[in-house]
Amino acid sequence: MADTPSVPPGLPRQASSPAPPHAPPHVHGPARRPRRAQEEDKPRQPWLLTYSDLVTLLLTFFVLLLSMSSMNRVTLSRIGSHFGEAGEQALGVTGSVPERIRLLEPLLARPAQVFAHQREIKELLFPGAELPPGIDRSTLDKNLRILEHPEGVVLALTDDLLFAPGQWQLREASRPLLGMLAEVLEYVTADVAIAGHSDPRTEGVSALEQAAGAGGGAGVVTGDAIGYELAGRRALTVLEYFVQRKLDPARFSVAGYGPDRPSLAGQPPSPGAPGVPEASGEPDAAAGSSDPDRNRRVEILVKTTPRLGGY
Repeated sequence: MADTPSVPPGLPRQASSPAPPHAPPHVHGPARRPRRAQEEDKPRQPWLLTYSDLVTLLLTFFVLLLSMSSMNRVTLSRIGSHFGEAGEQALGVTGSVPERIRLLEPLLARPAQVFAHQREIKELLFPGAELPPGIDRSTLDKNLRILEHPEGVVLALTDDLLFAPGQWQLREASRPLLGMLAEVLEYVTADVAIAGHSDPRTEGVSALEQAAGAGGGAGVVTGDAIGYELAGRRALTVLEYFVQRKLDPARFSVAGYGPDRPSLAGQPPSPGAPGVPEASGEPDAAAGSSDPDRNRRVEILVKTTPRLGGY
């Protein structure tokens, strides 16, 4: 047993000092943050994350709808075709666009090239196998011109193809032709301007002239006004047919120019002068002369390249 140190007599014995407490063990790693700071880091409204995701998805959805609404059905069909049948079904255009319209749409979108592709455009517009009885390819080529226009492409059809002399009712043989054109306009959803033109010379005894000679009652056109009236009624007749085919009337405009804008002019005035047609196309055999058969026509302008700020 170890000897304890002796204490001199008369001195009080000193109490032994307690052993120092053990130091806490050293903890490796970052120090723990207070509980209050941890609670502040947590989002107080966790539903905001889900809500912001939902708003983002809705915005994306509506942007997609807006972009799709500005495409015509031909473009949508092209997009869907890259994904096969399922893609076209998703876009709602399965089997809806005939092959001829798929090929025709890019040609109509480039008016400057219509002269070089006239035969191809005519064949796509009016396939030879679908021409009605009484109208063969040579008759159609003679009475149909494809013209360039600053706003798109003009289809100029003579009255011999559409109407009897002096009449504004459609020939029965012309209805299938306009039906083929209506099918194209159903998918190539550009605005359309229909203009009627006549010739200053008499077209024969028309119904309007008969009405004028029957007494000239109120509302009956007479004299030079007959040409304007006939041209306007013919343009309206074509419009009425397209509306019967369920095309949107808001896409169409109608004008009757009478003899003011002949197909050919002897000495054409400067560009932009009133009465000068803006359309241009195939050169005519008799340059500088006016062909009455081509003057009596209906022009259908498909505005595939509308002017900025135009109507």
